[in-house]
Amino acid sequence: MSGYAIIDPTGLVIGREEGSSFLNAVNGGGAFGTVVLLKDGETVAVNQTAFIDNEFVSIPPRPAPWATWSGSEWIDPRTPADMQAALYAARDAATREKSDLLMTMMAVGALSQEDARAAARGEVPPSYQAAFDQLPLEAQTYALVKWPSDQVISRNNPMVLLFAHEANITPEQLDEFFGVQTPT
Repeated sequence: MSGYAIIDPTGLVIGREEGSSFLNAVNGGGAFGTVVLLKDGETVAVNQTAFIDNEFVSIPPRPAPWATWSGSEWIDPRTPADMQAALYAARDAATREKSDLLMTMMAVGALSQEDARAAARGEVPPSYQAAFDQLPLEAQTYALVKWPSDQVISRNNPMVLLFAHEANITPEQLDEFFGVQTPT
């Protein structure tokens, strides 16, 4: 019994079915794509076969979930703004245990032992007090409420950003501390 393939507008095989439901697909499946009858023994793999010049051809594997088939190759449809938004979302979601973060920041020289101990107690580290006092009042209040009580710290916590800024830690280095992956 033959089957059929469902083809999207770019020629990519997006579905495959067997036998008797072919007429149903032709009559009602058009909303999902074009229906093409398979010859006896012909096989197609979803997202691995394209219908080009009226024949099925194997295509390279999809390189990543974001890739879309253009009709002749896999392309990256994301814009620079999409990539930036994905990075910001990853940064917003990134957290780390406070004690681990403080140990890392101490190891890279961003915090002295005295500053790390103060931060662990929920205080503004002495070396950072002057810079902290320059933060907007809203950020100071947020930090003074969240920092002492939270044991899991957000990458974008005002205290973390203050430490990073004052210690000349780049956003990319801070991403590394928090395991943030730059979208690729």
